[in-house]
This record gives sequence, C-alpha cells and structure tokens, in this order.
Amino acid sequence: MIGGGSAGYAAARTAQAEGADVGIVDQGPLGGLCILRGCMPTKAILRSSDLAAL
Repeated sequence: MIGGGSAGYAAARTAQAEGADVGIVDQGPLGGLCILRGCMPTKAILRSSDLAAL
C-alpha cells in the first residue's frame, strides 16, 4: 500500500482481512494528518494500545 493516511490504512486493513499480505509505505508517520492531529486522534491512540497489548 502506498500511503499511510486514513484511506490507505483502511484499505490495508481490508486487504489484510481478505487474506492479503500487506505493507504500508509512506514518507511521513503512519496515520497521516487526519488520524494523528485532526479528525480522530483518540481512535489512533486506542488502536495503538490494542496493538501494543498483543
């Protein structure tokens, strides 16, 4: 997946759920501006804590 913003992240999760091996490439931090600072920062924090708990 090229682009780790909210749309690229959602597409990668969907592809992974369908059985695809997925990698995300982005020049900036994973999540993009919307997830990290704008639209939904709490959802990103909750998801990060879920991943850390694994």
